[in-house]
Amino acid sequence: MNYFSDLAKKYNAEVFLAMRLLIVSIPARSRAKFDIGFGRVGHQRSIIFRHYELAGGVYVYGYGAKEISVHLRNDDRLSDLIRHLLSEYAFAIEWDGKDLIARINMWYCVPSEDGTNGERFLIEFQNIASSIQSAASLVAQNPQNTRLRIGPAWLRSASNIAAFFSPGVGFIIFSIYVIHRMWPMIAK
Repeated sequence: MNYFSDLAKKYNAEVFLAMRLLIVSIPARSRAKFDIGFGRVGHQRSIIFRHYELAGGVYVYGYGAKEISVHLRNDDRLSDLIRHLLSEYAFAIEWDGKDLIARINMWYCVPSEDGTNGERFLIEFQNIASSIQSAASLVAQNPQNTRLRIGPAWLRSASNIAAFFSPGVGFIIFSIYVIHRMWPMIAK
């Protein structure tokens, strides 16, 4: 894995490993705010987001997906790269307007064991980042729906915060219940 981390630096990517989850990010800056994710048609993961289909059986969803999908549809090669990464390597590809992020479950795929030591993944990932960044430069303003800036990164943050606080809230609710049920016995 150290070789893959060193190779990722060559492509201006950062690698983070948590247990068997590999998170690879590469800068793809934009003036406008975005929070979008990519998926393959037939594998729709998101129910609450509207999907905008791109070429080659790939869709985009989240905050700003409508505006950027117009520019991403023109690039057939981008759709092929995204579809390939989603089918061979990553289970999620997301872009928050700053970094393009790929999440890889290493129980199923280890990028450094693909015959190219992960270089093919990094080249394709870098090409996707540059294509998205150039498409974002064509978007003149922030996406239209300014009240709901919800996308996959926002949902991931909200679920992590909820998971962090839920044991404490559960303990407090349980304690209140126990005290309420025990109060008649204590008051005597």
